[in-house]
Amino acid sequence: MNCILHGLTTPNIERKNSLNQNILKFDLEDKFDYIMTNPPFGGKENKQIQQNFPVKLSATELLSLQLVMRRLKPNGKCGIVVPEGLLFGSGKFAEVKKELLEN
Repeated sequence: MNCILHGLTTPNIERKNSLNQNILKFDLEDKFDYIMTNPPFGGKENKQIQQNFPVKLSATELLSLQLVMRRLKPNGKCGIVVPEGLLFGSGKFAEVKKELLEN
């Protein structure tokens, strides 16, 4: 509805699971200057999906964050809602946080 209200009557919208992509194989033309997103919280993905990511875990919010980090162009900007666990968690949460802060 928001697209229609803003004059986008024929948007290119695909219904798919964006986590079902190998994020290590994105080329520059697959990346964006800006990303704004509110990833799914509390979901779980299976081992097949997890194989697409450097930090393998089932939490959809952290898989989504890894996806966003790989889809940004160099010097790209992102607005994203992150779970509290990312900021204060340990284990795999800390691995993803480290990549976010360093890269």
